Amino acid sequence: MRTGRITLNPASRPSLPRVEKQEPRTLTRDHVRRLIAALADEHDRALYALELTTGMREGEILGLRWADDETGPGLDLARAEVRVLEQLQHGELAPLKRGASRRVLHLRPWVVDLLRDYRDNELVQRRITAAQHWREHGLAFPSRVGTPRKGSNLWLSWKRLLKRAGLPDYKFHELRHTAASLALAEGASLFHVSRMPGHSSISITADTYGHWTDEGRHDVAARLERALLGETPETPLVVTTPAALATTMATNGAERALPEADSEIESGTGKVPGGM
Repeated sequence: MRTGRITLNPASRPSLPRVEKQEPRTLTRDHVRRLIAALADEHDRALYALELTTGMREGEILGLRWADDETGPGLDLARAEVRVLEQLQHGELAPLKRGASRRVLHLRPWVVDLLRDYRDNELVQRRITAAQHWREHGLAFPSRVGTPRKGSNLWLSWKRLLKRAGLPDYKFHELRHTAASLALAEGASLFHVSRMPGHSSISITADTYGHWTDEGRHDVAARLERALLGETPETPLVVTTPAALATTMATNGAERALPEADSEIESGTGKVPGGM
């Protein structure tokens, strides 16, 4: 172009290949239950229970401290909450800068009990075992000598747990995906679920976790079938021909065939996550 031999840069209008977005991988409900059952003999059971119920990032959970007061960052068992305000980066604690990432998450009673037992027993025993080698950092999930725990150490713990539970080779980060997906599947609103992992926008949550699971696809098909044909789970309907379909819809009545235009399916357990 500089010499005037061509007037258009051929690289200015490239036809880029389309990149297909991969859906995040999550543990199935059966795998989650098997994982929880395997936590009975796991030293890090409190960490994994917390991750399953909050969906925190690895750096956030490894950087958790025991809260000193009602406003400070960390685990506050007295108020049953965790204030996620910092994370572990390159072995050092760093504050979370983005507003959406700085969040307060509620803890269920059984998780609080598990964390309290871990703090008062497991963590105390680690201090005794480490003796003069212990270096106090106030961390909830430190190394065996109290220092910030390395990601590679957590990776080894996670792989051992998967093997003991007889589960496929999941990534630790997929527990975060699992927490959000299960919350949506159980009827939690997209807005509130987006606050749990600290997404900056609700659209990120919808794009990332609003995917169809096999469970969700079957549920949609069943709901549409009930809307069209009016059958109930107690009286399953088998329609083999168009004539039989027409007869069924005529028998059930047009008003039962389809939902009203302005109505919505009532929220509850087992619903399809997301919406429009």
